[in-house]
Amino acid sequence: MRGWQKNSGGNSLQLHAPIVLDSHEAKEILLKQHFIKSVMEKARNADLAIVGLGSSPQYFELTESYLHGINREKNDISRQLIGDISYNYFDRDGKMIDCKWNRQLMSLNIDEIKRIPEVIAVTEGTEKVTSIYSALKHKIVDGLITDVQTGRELVEMDNRRLMGKD
Repeated sequence: MRGWQKNSGGNSLQLHAPIVLDSHEAKEILLKQHFIKSVMEKARNADLAIVGLGSSPQYFELTESYLHGINREKNDISRQLIGDISYNYFDRDGKMIDCKWNRQLMSLNIDEIKRIPEVIAVTEGTEKVTSIYSALKHKIVDGLITDVQTGRELVEMDNRRLMGKD
């Protein structure tokens, strides 16, 4: 048993699958595989999830790397995209964006993540402030671990919004 598992009383599982697949049909086939199905079910039933949050600039890097430059969405989702949680792209209202990437992603979706009793995001970087703020505001995550500068900018953003300046 690893030290952190022994000290925390927790355990972990790994999902041995690509981040994103070539088609939605391939995803559906893999989700029926016993090991993958088991890991996904345990993830859905977790008491605590520690997740990553990304920002919109990562969209182009991820889609180009994993979807191999396949035709971009007809309605360019970069205008909607505010960030991602566990690689699920979401918009300013905290809603999952309907796009090829999200349909082919091997991850819990945003609604499944929201059903986990405690979701903590671990992220940093001032370029992610809008993404983090949206995830907190729309209760995608319950808590946040971040750096001081990002925390300060989040407080400033909230103050501006409360004062009607944003």
